[in-house]
Amino acid sequence: MSDVRITENDMLTETKTLLNLPPGYSARPATLEDVPAITRLLNRTSQAMIGVEDYNENELRKELQAPGLDLQADSLAILSADGDLAAYVDMFALVKPQVYPMTFGRVHPDHMDRGLGSAVLAWSQARAEQHLAEAPEHLRFAIRAFTYGGWQPAADLLAGNGYSLFRHAFKMRRDFNGDIEAPDWPEGVRIETYRHPDGAEAVYRALDEAFQDHFGHIHEPFEAGYERFTHFLIGDEAFDPDLWFLAKDGDEIAGVALCRKWDDEDRTAAYVADLGVRRQWRKRGLGRALLLHAFRAMQARGLKAATLHVDAGSLTGAVRLYENAGMHVHRRIDRYEKLLRDGEEISTTALD
Repeated sequence: MSDVRITENDMLTETKTLLNLPPGYSARPATLEDVPAITRLLNRTSQAMIGVEDYNENELRKELQAPGLDLQADSLAILSADGDLAAYVDMFALVKPQVYPMTFGRVHPDHMDRGLGSAVLAWSQARAEQHLAEAPEHLRFAIRAFTYGGWQPAADLLAGNGYSLFRHAFKMRRDFNGDIEAPDWPEGVRIETYRHPDGAEAVYRALDEAFQDHFGHIHEPFEAGYERFTHFLIGDEAFDPDLWFLAKDGDEIAGVALCRKWDDEDRTAAYVADLGVRRQWRKRGLGRALLLHAFRAMQARGLKAATLHVDAGSLTGAVRLYENAGMHVHRRIDRYEKLLRDGEEISTTALD
């Protein structure tokens, strides 16, 4: 088996022992040239898990070019004897200080039950421990992972490697059957469509403020957060400025609905990437009004539905809001973590 270069400075000679791969398998860091093969693997696994293809090459390529991600250190491709991709894993640790690195791994269905899942998690553990060494010593630190709800092989693998289920997320959906009611805007609030590119910084600042009340939010410098925002949302092939809606109160952005022109799983549906209302304007129906306005714009384009993801235990009551706007739970995502060090919690876990 070839060595895996997890970082440039260490662990090279320990790789074989670390992964404990079965005979015939080898491993190396992933590259952008692997994107087509990784996409095929991810879609084979999502077909097995939920019955649909949930990934596309362009979106994956964008993710793997995220600011702060180093494929050489932050990814692993496991290959079969014939050179096919048998498993893949990466770790995103982009927000600094990084105390909750997110690992994402999948094993091709044809290569399950051969110890590759354990190899993926062994790599994740080793990479996370490197981040742990760099994190301030007084902070709580855990590896986090997620899987589709109800997929027992992943749940068993994670539990068997010391991970605990700690939270759920939902993918929600509304099918556009019939007319969508007109939004009822709070007094003094008007709706505008985003003007690209001049309004990007103001939109990010408003969204960042709103998301300070989102579970798991960690404050970070403006420059780092804004760079990632532009990469993932404005750099997205499904970006359409005409589907970004701003609720304004005077010159202030009170809330935003930032929508993609399609859902990667279903291109007859649009996707609400972010919906946020700043604290001063909450409890006035603004979130629901923004959502209904977005739905009507989507329907006018001929789209058949809208989807979004939400924390199932949203601190601001987002699930109830979405249900009140006609959405239902389409799929559950299970979130796991493995605590590596207890300590001070710096992420948002409750509202003041």
